[in-house]
Amino acid sequence: MSSTNSSSGSDVEATASTIPTPATTASSVDIAPLNLDVKFVDTRWDEETDSWKYNDTSNPDIPAELVQPMGADATDSDSWDQYCFVVVRKHSKASEGFRPTITFEIVLKSSYLIAACQSVMADVRGVSWSSQPINLDPKMLIAYFPRLEAYEQTLSSRADRTEEDDRVLRSLGVLLAHMRKHYKQTLARIATLVANHEITFDLMYAILLPGTVVIRRCSVTRETRALKLLVANQCTNGYGQKYWGMNCEYLECATSEDEDAAQEDIGWGENSASPVRFGMSDAGAQIRWFDGVEKISSLSAYPIEFHPDPSSLQATLLERARKWVSLCGMHHVHYQGNAGRYEWVSGNLKLRRYSVRSRVMVDKAGFSRIDADYDLPNPERMLPPRANADDGVYGLTDAELLLTPPIVYGFSLSDKLWLEFNVNHVAAIEWNDEAFAGLVLQPERKDLLRGLIEAHGRLTAGDGSARFDDFVRGKGQGIVINLFGPPGVGKTLSAEATSEHLRRPLYTVGSGDLGTSAGSLD
Repeated sequence: MSSTNSSSGSDVEATASTIPTPATTASSVDIAPLNLDVKFVDTRWDEETDSWKYNDTSNPDIPAELVQPMGADATDSDSWDQYCFVVVRKHSKASEGFRPTITFEIVLKSSYLIAACQSVMADVRGVSWSSQPINLDPKMLIAYFPRLEAYEQTLSSRADRTEEDDRVLRSLGVLLAHMRKHYKQTLARIATLVANHEITFDLMYAILLPGTVVIRRCSVTRETRALKLLVANQCTNGYGQKYWGMNCEYLECATSEDEDAAQEDIGWGENSASPVRFGMSDAGAQIRWFDGVEKISSLSAYPIEFHPDPSSLQATLLERARKWVSLCGMHHVHYQGNAGRYEWVSGNLKLRRYSVRSRVMVDKAGFSRIDADYDLPNPERMLPPRANADDGVYGLTDAELLLTPPIVYGFSLSDKLWLEFNVNHVAAIEWNDEAFAGLVLQPERKDLLRGLIEAHGRLTAGDGSARFDDFVRGKGQGIVINLFGPPGVGKTLSAEATSEHLRRPLYTVGSGDLGTSAGSLD
């Protein structure tokens, strides 16, 4: 058996805004014994017992990165409780035509070391900090090495450290000393590359930490958007090409599809009050394989901190996010710019873009109800209601607003299409208040037309004060007015002017929209 005792400080300064505060416990609680020994074992496949067997490593002083250029997988053992952590070298099975490989894994045993790592790496998925064994890939520890050093600096600089804090500090020092010894070259290369905002493909794990905010281009709008990284893995596609696959999440709205709410909120008043809730939805991102060293900001997706001007970008994203939140629900707005929708073409789902210059109805719930086959994103994990939901952003924090998409869903009244719209191109409608006043109609007919539509609006008002419906639900909320006469007398203008006067959406149906088949018209 081979073991080492060591402890060390850190020469890296801590950044208070990014370092978790070490937890302490009351002095009256019994303190667990302190173990600073490190055990090195080899595990090999035993053909006789058809299982993995552990043996003490014969040469533990050889740096791990010289034996295996990063990777890990191992099993647990309860006989190592007297050690701070255990370094497991796993020898692959002997296979004809394949060269045996060695991988490393670090099994945390000290409760003090586990507490320190949990404080720093709480966002890591797939690790249970409350149950044994706690097996960590050395790549994970390399990626979090600067934060572990910063945590050590913060803890060591505290004047009110307890005895337990000292034990946490010493246990963490043993781990950091091990990392410096066995991964010295790797840590130095990562530090040099990251300092120059550069990276290699194989070292991408050093910057793709869980919980990091990454940015990429939106496929529909081509706008920059932010996502929260959950996990990143190096993968291989069906053609044998390597890439980094990232599972992320972002903020999405879930609008009520209740029919009454949708009908009541068509916009008679100035404000829309459609019930809106928010949650987190899943999204993905990929980084294709590249050779040599690349600037991090040139990658298809990368952490926002490596953007040339991250503070300015964040301010822009937050401004767009507040506009996006204000458009959740049902809204009648003007749009000028490109929009798109995914369509099946020759068996493949492709994005088709449209140039839109029209008034549109932003209505995600209506989109989902009418075009039910379209794959609209919906939150998988709902956020709880906030106490300060009347602050204009429903109580969402800046960290949550940063993760909003640049897309709203709605219907183009001119193009007669359900589309995905760019938030930046949405604007308020400039109503023409003189259109109805300038309408050339006999005064009594103009008053009759205005009175009928205004009265109908009050009967279907969202506040319910004069709500009316027929005995059959939904049958009494329409009104039909027939304007007739030769061309040029103002039939179409009357409808348009009335729409402007009442500030209501106008859906135009021409003879060409009716088709030539009665069946298709129905």
